[in-house]
Order: sequence, then C-alpha cells, then structure tokens
Amino acid sequence: MGLEFLKRNSVDLAIVDISMPVMDGITFIKKSKELYPELNYVVMTFHEDFHLIQEALRLGVIDYISKLKLDEENYEELFSRIRNAFHTSASKPADIHELSELLNHPAWLCDDLTLWKIEEIVTKDKTVVKELPTLLQIAIVHLESKLKITGITLPAFDSEEDAAILLYQLRENVTTLVQCHDNKTAQEQILLLANQIRDHYQEQIQMGDLSVANGLSRSYASTMFNKVLGITMNEFLRRKRIYESICRMKETSLSLTQIAEEIGYDSYHTFKKAFTEVMHLSPYEYRNQVSGQ
Repeated sequence: MGLEFLKRNSVDLAIVDISMPVMDGITFIKKSKELYPELNYVVMTFHEDFHLIQEALRLGVIDYISKLKLDEENYEELFSRIRNAFHTSASKPADIHELSELLNHPAWLCDDLTLWKIEEIVTKDKTVVKELPTLLQIAIVHLESKLKITGITLPAFDSEEDAAILLYQLRENVTTLVQCHDNKTAQEQILLLANQIRDHYQEQIQMGDLSVANGLSRSYASTMFNKVLGITMNEFLRRKRIYESICRMKETSLSLTQIAEEIGYDSYHTFKKAFTEVMHLSPYEYRNQVSGQ
C-alpha cells in the first residue's frame, strides 16, 4: 500500500491515480500530506473528473496527467514540465509564490488590474521571469480545471523581454479558444461576459440586460460571475474603469474630471470615491506619485 511504502522509503514526488483501488487518490494525498507535508504530487485522471481535479489542485498537487491524452503526450515534454514544476514548488520565493497564486486564478484572464499586478511582479525581477514559462504551464492545469476547458496551449517564449507579451498572448489564446466552442460551459460563458463588460466599460451598462443577452438569467450570471472570478460584475466594471484611469494618468495630460467622464463616471466625485476604495489613495495623490517617479 502507498502509505506503507512511504514509511519505508524517502520520496520527493508521488504520481497518484485518482481512481486507485482500496484508497482513492484524493484520500491518499490527504492522509500522506498529514504525515509528509513536504511531499509533492502529480495526479492521473480523466478530463471529465473536473471536480476531482479541482479538489486535487486545492490540495497543492503540482500537475495532472490526463489518461485520455496519454497516447498523444510528448513524454519528454511531460517529464520536463513535471521536473520544472517540482523544482519551482521546492524553492519558491515570496514573489514567485504570489505570482503563482495570481496566475492560477482565472481572474487575470479578463481583469486588467490583476494582469497589471502580474506584470509588475514579472518585470521587476529577472529570476521571476525565468520561472514564468513553468509557472504558466502549471497555471494552465489550474485554469483548465476551473474553467472546465481543454486545449489551452502556451505560446512560444523566446526571451525575457517577451514576458509581458507572453501573458497577453496566453490570455488572448484562451478567449479565442472559448469563443470557438459550440457548447460552452457556464465558466466559459462567464469569461465571455466579463470580456463584454471590458469592451463596454465606458457605457452605462445594465448588468442584467447584458447577462440575458448572453443567454444567462440575471441571478445565475451574478452567482456564477462571483464564483468563477471572485468578484461581482459591478466590482469587475469598477476595476476596469480604474485601470483605464491609471493608463490615462500615465499617458495623457487630461484633467481628472475629463478622465472620469472618459471612463464612464458621471462626476469626478464618483470617480474619486471608486478610485480611492480600490487603490487606497485618491486619483490626485496617485497622479502626483506617478509624476514624481
């Protein structure tokens, strides 16, 4: 039995089949984590077992292998991916840990403030940049599970200078993949709904009407949006507007009132309140901070 083997042998990485006899893989991971907290795991399963994959990922497994795709796998690439994920997990500094958490959550695929934060982490440290392809490969595993989609591929990464481009290309690839699916999952529908909100952030959006236009009831869209992205639709819209205001403060000489009007607010006061709640300083303070850099 696996637990007996771990008692007698020193092990760094366990490859676990979720559908093992006697003790299923999830139970095995839970029990062995209590006894051997430093042990890393890779799980094998079918793509249909999304709820089991999600539970495994919550337990901290570093990768999963689809049995359905074993015949298609390039085993050299597969083992290289697992090796890189293992080493990244074994020695993860604070910045890489934060970056990993952000990339593993679907929010960055449509929330510009989250992607901006990721860019800041990536561009300030070359060590982090070197780990980015590995972190994104791991993130793809998490994103496929959380969004219930398959076939996400990582664009080519030729140099450290391409780090930010890589993030935007992967985001665009996921959106294109989702758009091409005929029978979209609820998670995919929410991702497309979020992108529509991004496209119309300057308008006075009626979230209920936009949800219905996307084939979702108002209440269901509201619940699923929060579940998938971790924020409400209104908060998502506010974050998009704040991001756009930051870009304008950095790139233009428009007054703050003009910026407020351009991004969809009816007054500077409303804009100031929203900005301060998100950024924890006023637009005036932020612009002074940026201009002083």
